[in-house]
Amino acid sequence: MKNIWRNIHLYLSLVAGLIFFLECLTGCLLVFEDEITEFVHHDRFYVDQPQAERLPLNRLLPLIEQQLTNREKIANLTVFASGNRTVEVKLQKGQQEKGHKAGKDMNGQEIAGKDNRGEKAPTEKLKGPRNPGGDIVYVDPYTGKLQERVDPQAGTFFKTMLKLHQTLLLNNIGKTILGVSTFIVLVILLSGIILWWPKNINILKNRLKVKTSGSWKRINHDLHVVLGFYCSFFLLVFLVTSLPWSFKWANEALYSMTGSKPPTRERIQLAASDGKLRLNVEEMLQMAKSELPDAPYWRLTLPEGKCSDPVQVTSPNTRVLHRNGFDQIAIDPYVGKIVKIDRHELSPGGWQLRRYMKPVHTGSIGGLPTKILAFVVCLISASFPVTGFVLWMNRTRKGKKKKKMNKLEFIA
Repeated sequence: MKNIWRNIHLYLSLVAGLIFFLECLTGCLLVFEDEITEFVHHDRFYVDQPQAERLPLNRLLPLIEQQLTNREKIANLTVFASGNRTVEVKLQKGQQEKGHKAGKDMNGQEIAGKDNRGEKAPTEKLKGPRNPGGDIVYVDPYTGKLQERVDPQAGTFFKTMLKLHQTLLLNNIGKTILGVSTFIVLVILLSGIILWWPKNINILKNRLKVKTSGSWKRINHDLHVVLGFYCSFFLLVFLVTSLPWSFKWANEALYSMTGSKPPTRERIQLAASDGKLRLNVEEMLQMAKSELPDAPYWRLTLPEGKCSDPVQVTSPNTRVLHRNGFDQIAIDPYVGKIVKIDRHELSPGGWQLRRYMKPVHTGSIGGLPTKILAFVVCLISASFPVTGFVLWMNRTRKGKKKKKMNKLEFIA
């Protein structure tokens, strides 16, 4: 029976070995993407913290806008709790909104258009903050000076690694290939555990440690078999958590398992007012800080010139193990109050489970310790196609040599 499993393990590994190697290698490189990016581009993300206080946003925003082109507008800005972090500002190219009543934006500038207050708000799937296609600028919160300007669409090393990891650089075809490969690797893991399973306690002891004093063939064998056993449990988690990205049914299964439906929310439209702002941007930030005091950052998404839209504030939820779940606050700047709060822990169970997939898959669920663990597991796992191939070649040569010896004995 083990011969059957050995053949299954072998031939499926020959089919998916290269893809498995690429996924492990790129996954290993992506584990510390944020840390490496912040280290390499330190001046982009950090400033020397002076004794003076940070500029309030109602003074900082005009300074930022003075350094932009006429066609650019601020879409959202992220303010970090840490005093030595820059303010991250997402831009969008200025587009004249049609049909909105004349009014004033968050900085008191005149805007044109039609007032559509009171219209029925459509229902849409729950999404994160608007992500326009403009550049990102990083601003010193103490002086208003632009530290660096980044085009998020520009190709970088980590973006290429991510595309390779997610699509093999083949878009939807690559996603399908990776999805199918996921199931192949699951069978490889299962067959590997069956082949590893010892018959008695003495064999078990040998299969739990690498015999470094043996020949290179024995060391290669142990590196594949012993380390493969230890890594198989973590690889199983990585594989299962990758399924929702490859298959729609896997994503829907998260909601079926929890008896919930994908979350929806109504687009909030504010009640009619005199159009006079009661709150400036800094006051809205302070209101969000009072509601979410422990958040590592607060992202303010400004309306696109629509007097009927609230200011949205998004922050990572601090009540869960990861930072992939978000709380959202909608603020009416004309009335001067919070009109809605969406807490991550109150969202549908399937949505909460879905938000766990990425931090578990990337190893960020427990911070630095689990990231190190994910890095080590991916690095070791990338060696399995190599050690497995060497193991197969050694057995093939041994089999040929044995057949040749049997043939010579038969002739003799």
